[in-house]
Amino acid sequence: SEIELRDFKAQPLELGRSPALASLPSSPRADSKSTAAATWNVEKEVNGYFCAHTIEEIKKIEQSTRLLVEQKKEDLRQMVGERYRDLVDAADSVVEMKTHSEQVLQSVSQLHQFCEQLHQSHYLRGFGGMKGPASDNLGQLPAVTVQLRLLCDIPGKIWSNLEQGAYLQAANSYLLAHQVYTHLKLDRGPQTSPLVQGLWERTLALRPTIVESCQQKLQSIGIGEEEAVQSLCSVALLEGASPRQLFTQFLVARKAALQTVLNPTKQAHLSAKAVVCEAINAVRRSLLLVATIFSGHTVDGNQVASKLCVALHNAGNDKNKAVQQLLSQEATQGLKVAALSDVPESVVHSSCEQWITMTLTDIEEGVGNCLAHVTTIKAISAIRRSVHDLLTEPMTGASLDQRLTDSASQWKWTCDCVLGRPLSLHMQFLQRMEFSRIKVCHSVVRRWSRLLRGSVRSHGSLTIAM
Repeated sequence: SEIELRDFKAQPLELGRSPALASLPSSPRADSKSTAAATWNVEKEVNGYFCAHTIEEIKKIEQSTRLLVEQKKEDLRQMVGERYRDLVDAADSVVEMKTHSEQVLQSVSQLHQFCEQLHQSHYLRGFGGMKGPASDNLGQLPAVTVQLRLLCDIPGKIWSNLEQGAYLQAANSYLLAHQVYTHLKLDRGPQTSPLVQGLWERTLALRPTIVESCQQKLQSIGIGEEEAVQSLCSVALLEGASPRQLFTQFLVARKAALQTVLNPTKQAHLSAKAVVCEAINAVRRSLLLVATIFSGHTVDGNQVASKLCVALHNAGNDKNKAVQQLLSQEATQGLKVAALSDVPESVVHSSCEQWITMTLTDIEEGVGNCLAHVTTIKAISAIRRSVHDLLTEPMTGASLDQRLTDSASQWKWTCDCVLGRPLSLHMQFLQRMEFSRIKVCHSVVRRWSRLLRGSVRSHGSLTIAM
């Protein structure tokens, strides 16, 4: 037993987790006095263990204590390993964030340098740049003074253009004001002068007025091709609309024009014949304008750029030399319009078919109300002759090919462009209503004839009796 006790004392004891040794200091940072006391306590506890337990019991206590220590060591290794992986991931993320931050700061610094170089090497004018000093003609006046004068005069110029019906010039004047304001804002930076801001707000308030005037012009019954093109170009420049969007807006405006013709308030001041002829003429002119403005289909069957796209390409041209000296060459050569391409032919055909279906409903309601006041077959025949004379007259208000000399060839080309099939306006819109009204008038005539014959017989029998 002495040998076993000596061997047991020689083995390193790990009694930190033992219940009996829970109060012993386990930190390596304990002072020397605590270490000495702990050593004495350990020896005393060991002697107490050997006095209270047998050798077998002490061996079991040692094994259980060692197993508990090894388990805690393994738990500590796993915990440290997991925390180490998290720490490594966090460190990698911090390094990556640092790299991206340095790249962003470098890009911002380069952007500032490029802006300073651009500002020093160019006289910014609106959306473009013009190298070198201003022209000698304007060199006597400071550039800011000239631009302020433009901002002061442009609102009056826009109102004058609107009164004259020059909607495209009004839109170009608005864009000129926008370019001048942009240049002044770039020169002054974020602290824009209250005077400049006030002048620009005066012009900015006119933008909805220009667009509304263009839309009202498109709703005019007797609008011509040139006026329609200018109005559509103005809307495209101010709202950035594509040709397809302009086509949709044009059809909506022409439907509104037809509804204006069929308005009961207007019908009270016109005869039924005038209302019917004006409604048919509105439909005819609308389809003709669609063919000449939005379709690039020629008489020979070839496909070219539509007049609307050609007009949009040239919409920004300004021949005023003084304006060209203030603006860049790119800005005066034409403004870019989004999605500048012709409307597909399939879209034109399908949209026009839907438009004709909707207008047919409006005409049946409006013209039906007018024909309800027609009580004689002679009046219906007069309406029919007036519509026939209208449809046989050559089309006006649009520039057509010189080879299209008569109304029949003009209408055939129009139907090919907008529908891809022939269309008879009289048969489509009026024939059924005319026949229905003739039947009603005929029945009324027959009823009156019977009443009249009955009255004559009763009067004759009364005379004979007397």
